Amino acid sequence: MKQLSILNNYLLLTIKNSIKLLKKLDKKEQNIEDLHNFRLNIRKIRSLLNLFFKDKKSINLKLKKIFLKTNSLREFDIFIKTLSKDKYPNLHKKIILERKKYLKKYWNKKSTKKYLKKLKRIKNKISKIKYSYSNQELIKITHNHFEESIDLAKKIDAKYSNKKLHKIRIHFKKSRYSLEFLENCHISNEKNKIKICKKVQNNFGEIQDIRNQIGYLKKSEIKKCSKKECKKLLKNKKDELNKLKSNIYE
Repeated sequence: MKQLSILNNYLLLTIKNSIKLLKKLDKKEQNIEDLHNFRLNIRKIRSLLNLFFKDKKSINLKLKKIFLKTNSLREFDIFIKTLSKDKYPNLHKKIILERKKYLKKYWNKKSTKKYLKKLKRIKNKISKIKYSYSNQELIKITHNHFEESIDLAKKIDAKYSNKKLHKIRIHFKKSRYSLEFLENCHISNEKNKIKICKKVQNNFGEIQDIRNQIGYLKKSEIKKCSKKECKKLLKNKKDELNKLKSNIYE
């Protein structure tokens, strides 16, 4: 790697991985880890562009549109993974069916081909990005953002809205992926800071997952599937959400 193009190379490697993974997402027996890793790669690219290349908003917007098409699939996967098939057989069956329908509608060969073309164009644009950051500047920008994340987390209290909590989670994601860039490219040792970011992300991520599941369970077509199961699970999820939120505020 050339010293002045280390970030470009990292971005290019990440988007190449995204392209490889995208080719697998239109399969009927889609691998959950392939989907997760695809989303992870896109998040990394978006975070780094947002932090170091704020003027590249058009690229970030294109990546966001592709990323959003995977949200429902990931939410289904998390729900299925955490849902007891024995306790909620009808709901479990319904969610698996809904995932298959969504996959067929939005991740067929035609749509995958379209997204592949977009990613390849983005890859070409990234390869032409120029910058003059020194390693010390990369470290400084990343560390400043990390400190901002910590400051935001310290201000959290019970009055914080779900929207504000989500914004803080995104802030920590950006910190994590920029720190991982420094770590993976041997620019600086960031293991401890990455560990902190992951912990916050996981805590906030659980809250977001349960909130999504509660919203899903309130849909009329889901309630029709099994009113009894839905009512029971909805109560359990609300109790779980309150417990997680109280732990954050402590």
